[in-house]
Amino acid sequence: MTHERPLSEEERLLLQHVLVNGSASAQSFAGQVAFAKATRGCDCGCPSINLIIDPRAPQSSASERIIVDLLGTLSDGADVGLFVFTDNGYLSELEVYTFGGRAEPFPLPVIQSLHPFGEEQS
Repeated sequence: MTHERPLSEEERLLLQHVLVNGSASAQSFAGQVAFAKATRGCDCGCPSINLIIDPRAPQSSASERIIVDLLGTLSDGADVGLFVFTDNGYLSELEVYTFGGRAEPFPLPVIQSLHPFGEEQS
């Protein structure tokens, strides 16, 4: 069985940031971050996590499966993408991926680098 753990401070800050600053659908999930726990999302070395939300959290009525779709960079300048997925009104996954693969583990992107496709980083 997969071990549940609290979100790291970095995961919590990133998730809260992309939800609060996202679409109305994304914003409707922001209250769930305080109720979130994580499990490993992938074994490839990426920082993706599955999200386990306490059922006492406020459920969103938004129906989109992907509520966040951003580009960003790592602290070493490598480009990454970021998705936040939902399932039945609850957050379900934070996925971070590289372009072209990366052989070694990598961290979460720099929050200030995140931006939508087609928009320049501010």
